[in-house]
Amino acid sequence: MHRADPDFDADALTRHRQIAAMSVEELASAVNVSSQSIRDYENGRTTPDHGILARLATAVNCAPRDLMHTHLTFAALRRAAGLTQRQMAQELAPFLANDSSPEHACQRLRQLEAGHTPNEWQQDPSLGTQAIQALANLAPGYDRAEIARLLLCPDPAQPPGTNPDRPEPVPEQPRRRRNPGTQNSGEPRTSAAARTWNDLNDRQRLYLAAIYREDQAAQTKAQAVRAAFGDPGPASEWRKLPFTIKAAPALTGYTTLQDRLREHHALDAGAGSTMAALHRRELIDMSEDQVEVFPLGGATRVLVSLTRAGRACARAGLDEQQPATTPQDMLSEWLWKNLVKVASAGPEGLPEDGLWGKSKFYLGTGFRPGRKAASRGYIDSVPVRDGDGPQSYVVEYRWRLTDAGRAHITQYADKYRHLYPDIELGPLASDM
Repeated sequence: MHRADPDFDADALTRHRQIAAMSVEELASAVNVSSQSIRDYENGRTTPDHGILARLATAVNCAPRDLMHTHLTFAALRRAAGLTQRQMAQELAPFLANDSSPEHACQRLRQLEAGHTPNEWQQDPSLGTQAIQALANLAPGYDRAEIARLLLCPDPAQPPGTNPDRPEPVPEQPRRRRNPGTQNSGEPRTSAAARTWNDLNDRQRLYLAAIYREDQAAQTKAQAVRAAFGDPGPASEWRKLPFTIKAAPALTGYTTLQDRLREHHALDAGAGSTMAALHRRELIDMSEDQVEVFPLGGATRVLVSLTRAGRACARAGLDEQQPATTPQDMLSEWLWKNLVKVASAGPEGLPEDGLWGKSKFYLGTGFRPGRKAASRGYIDSVPVRDGDGPQSYVVEYRWRLTDAGRAHITQYADKYRHLYPDIELGPLASDM
């Protein structure tokens, strides 16, 4: 099974396809893949490899970078350039060592990805400058400063000795706890979660933020499973995040949490002590289970999960609010996104399989699953016939807005734009 690419942005593909006025079928034909593959990409079930990613970008008239999340990683840069790891190593080989054999170049690339600046670039900075320019030419859309930070090279726009993407490790030191009741009268009052975040050192904050991001990704995945009539199991289980497997990484690879830390060059021998410090503060829980690792057999896997205090601390430190309850008479973000999808399809309507999961039951005419109350009736499945005569027959069904759906969008469009700014409604409201 193709490994999921955390850098790929499924929503960006949908957005650019709609801007290009292409249907799923038209995009599939242009890229030479199946329509189901395009739907899987847009629903986040699978991700395209680097070759297909380049063809998708060409088809919807954008750069590969536009189909990826904003943070830059080696994997994202490599896919944007349409390169495999070996090909990228070959491109960098002239700037890494005199021995330009593929095996040696790959080894040096892995060292570079692990955060070790090549000695050649320290002795001759021009080699690093040339490597930056080579990658900038291969991956249009990424500027030189971004690539410089990724390659750990000097950035002309940044003071020497600073690199926000590679924070210096801070030794674990006990910090004196403050009494929340003894704040200076002139200081604004802060929550307990914010005070805890302030008491953490930079390295502990980085680890807690990485765990929080994975925790939120697990929550999104569980919500998607429920939307598809599945059962993700109890939260106490799916919130347990794999941190590491006690075996050689060459056999096990890295977990997604470890990959997040590697992006910040913070996965090293001190990881255990940092996790232990967060555990002592009761911000995380840790447990173990057994997994099969070929050819070793059983191996111990370390799992980590956020406590409520840890989740609140991360939200306070990252300045993120706890998800608010949807106002009465308005749709959740998930349902609003699906209603906009139907509205964006225009008079022709959205193919019946264009709505995924339970959204059609909550938006369409009929009844909500497991409830006696009628659904909102904002969309309806309308038959499309091959003609108007008595001998015509139904070719397919398509989702179209009802009068109630148009009225709802017109009435609440401005509020939705404020509530869910990432969902682009476009000029729909003014056209109704």
